[in-house]
Amino acid sequence: MKLPFSVFLSAERPGLVKMPSAIDRSVVRQNVRFMHSRSQFSPEYFQFLKKLIMTNHPFVLQPPQDRVTEAEEIAMISGQLCSKFLFSVGLHTKKTLRGPAGEWYDALQVHLRASGHTRAWFAQHVLFAQPHRFVEYLLECPAPEVRMVFGKLIVLVAHCARNDPPLPLGWGPLKHHPGLDMSGGSCTLSDQLLVAVLLLLNKEVSEHGRHLVQYFHLFHLYASLGPAEKLQLLKLNVVEMFMLVALDEGPGPAIKYQYAELGRLYQVVSQLIRCCDVAQKQQSSQSVSRT
Repeated sequence: MKLPFSVFLSAERPGLVKMPSAIDRSVVRQNVRFMHSRSQFSPEYFQFLKKLIMTNHPFVLQPPQDRVTEAEEIAMISGQLCSKFLFSVGLHTKKTLRGPAGEWYDALQVHLRASGHTRAWFAQHVLFAQPHRFVEYLLECPAPEVRMVFGKLIVLVAHCARNDPPLPLGWGPLKHHPGLDMSGGSCTLSDQLLVAVLLLLNKEVSEHGRHLVQYFHLFHLYASLGPAEKLQLLKLNVVEMFMLVALDEGPGPAIKYQYAELGRLYQVVSQLIRCCDVAQKQQSSQSVSRT
């Protein structure tokens, strides 16, 4: 029978009181936790994870015909690894440790582009299962580049998921939203994502007036992708909602911040209106002057 190391210590140094086993185990656990934390919060560990996630980019983007299923699995595993690390650790650290946030976007975006299953998992488990993340990373986060990266991830997934089937959501605000026709077959995962962001206008946008530029910039980026994206935003009634916000008439309370920057809001409205045929609403100034 082997005796614990602490017994030998107490035998060699009889003047010391033997540490109780429960405290000994607690100290060991805390020491192990400290070493794990020290190893995780190091530039070398961050660089290792980034390289691990990016190493299969070429294979995921252009897999051989007989290895498409394997590429899907790799995209899913890599996407899950990157997402869990970023939203639990990576995006909460200083830039000096994690490096530029844009590099992590580059690492993750390939896997989201390549796999519809990865996009569905990301939307379900990273976003919809944690609905506070929309507010946390778009409006509350003090780091501009983190807000930018989060917005770009939503734009990317929404763009790539325009033909992806919707998720059977149990999240109340989306489940019963009038803009999502879940039974009609026209709703997509992209629609669900955009509506989730638009729902922030009901309350959260008015309470976080300092960071509105990033919020409206998300829609500007999306509308800039092409006519299909502009049409989608028009169908979701974005123009009317944004103008009500600008006039402090809804859909939520008036923006509390005194110097709210709404330039991006007007830019989005301009983008969407200029892509419409408004010939029926036009009136000649000459005909008006003659009458």
